[in-house]
Amino acid sequence: MRNPSRLLCVLGLPGIFALAACQESPSDHTPAQIRSSRREVDAIPPERRAAGQLLYAPAYSWVDTADRAEPFQLAITLVIRNLDPRNPVVISRVDYHDQDGKQVKSYLKRPFALDPLASTTFFVKESDTTAGMLPSFLVEWAADQPVRQPIVETFMIGTAAMQGVSLRCPAQVLTDFGAQPSAPQRPAS
Repeated sequence: MRNPSRLLCVLGLPGIFALAACQESPSDHTPAQIRSSRREVDAIPPERRAAGQLLYAPAYSWVDTADRAEPFQLAITLVIRNLDPRNPVVISRVDYHDQDGKQVKSYLKRPFALDPLASTTFFVKESDTTAGMLPSFLVEWAADQPVRQPIVETFMIGTAAMQGVSLRCPAQVLTDFGAQPSAPQRPAS
């Protein structure tokens, strides 16, 4: 009797090569090219902010599986999407923190503008477990006029031995920097 896994590998190779030939090469998505599409700008001073937030985006470097709590490593992608169709937002902070809350890396040297309806990503390799199992990102954005709040979320994915794990975590607001609506006035008594 033939080994079914060996047969699958042999039959699957032509399909994999055909699929790889149709996909863009890895050099089409180098970090330098992604960064070059970001237009560096000055940070918006607090007195000019009409909107802005400090966001906490949780992530997972691995999840434990099976009865023996075997680690299943995950690649992490932080995604920032500007939902405003007319106005840019300025991203002034993207920091990566370990599970103890200590900063591991700052992804930005300078703030950058994220144009209307534009998106950007930041990537942590599957093999990078320096931040522990439960890392997080702090993301700060601002705008000098009222805008729709950007979507900020993390996606984690890992594949091994024909199994896959994927997770999605939305960011949570820690601080709202924008102009606050005035509190309703109480009628005088």
